[in-house]
Amino acid sequence: AKVLQSVLVRIGPIEHITPLHIRRMCAGDADYCLIKARQLSRGDLVQGKMRCSECGETLDIEFSMADLITNELSEDERKVVIDGKLGFTIPDGLIEGVSASFRYQIFEDTIVVAKLRKIAPGNIRHQLFANCCLKWNDEKIPLAANFFSRMPQRILGVIEDEFLSRAPGPELDIDVPCGECGWLNTVDLDKSDFFFPQRQNRRKRL
Repeated sequence: AKVLQSVLVRIGPIEHITPLHIRRMCAGDADYCLIKARQLSRGDLVQGKMRCSECGETLDIEFSMADLITNELSEDERKVVIDGKLGFTIPDGLIEGVSASFRYQIFEDTIVVAKLRKIAPGNIRHQLFANCCLKWNDEKIPLAANFFSRMPQRILGVIEDEFLSRAPGPELDIDVPCGECGWLNTVDLDKSDFFFPQRQNRRKRL
């Protein structure tokens, strides 16, 4: 939040930007602003090294910030406002017997996720869904994280797929193949500290 507040001079009509404005930004918008700030301060090219998560081989990382894919909401999607928040509704029938709506993630959610990653990583998805849920049948909102922790994995997967397919903003995953063993390492740029990204590798077979 401090990085964004130090580089942003205006958000729409707002010129006096406070930490609260930053925390309530759409997470995708915040990520996009961080990318632009990174380009202006350090240039477009990103270079580094990492170790293959499978064989330990040292790999070179090099990519252009301009090549990062950015997902944008359509004009119709930007018109979907639920309880004063930009969001989406789970399509009818996708989860049997459920009528549900969610807001998009905001920057404050990424702060919560960063804290949970250190103390309770298994609760991240449940807490995020609880924070973003605007409607779930006739349940009283806000919901607790354990409301989602009790759900079948199939339903949680449907919700997650909806978030991933709809969420605006840049995709901060970089694939780095290992020429030595054939594994594909995916580097996740840490959204909470983009200027000094911590590389977290997950492996996939090429």
